[in-house]
Amino acid sequence: MNTICLTGNVGSFELRHTQGGEPILNFSVAVRRSFKRENQPDTDWFNCTLFGKRAEGVSKYFSKGMRVGVVGRGEWREWTDKQGGNRKDLQVIAESIDLLSPPNHGTESDANNLPY
Repeated sequence: MNTICLTGNVGSFELRHTQGGEPILNFSVAVRRSFKRENQPDTDWFNCTLFGKRAEGVSKYFSKGMRVGVVGRGEWREWTDKQGGNRKDLQVIAESIDLLSPPNHGTESDANNLPY
């Protein structure tokens, strides 16, 4: 079973459309760790994607710093960087999103000041 559940704050987000007109919402979510490793950040950032009509609807209410719950699946994405090195990252394909704070509630610094 491939299920990822995140609760965190929205970072950047962008709504775009495929050539066929399908909406795609790309967004990042900052999730605060319950522990801190030495010399490591205590916030993890996840890149997420939501497809279809829900992407368009959700994007109308998104704001940077807004608290969200995301459930989806993980997919590895591989690419070659400008220096010719192989890179990969985990992309969360969102299947559901819960808006946990009112629109325009968050601020840019909220991603680094989560309550837990």
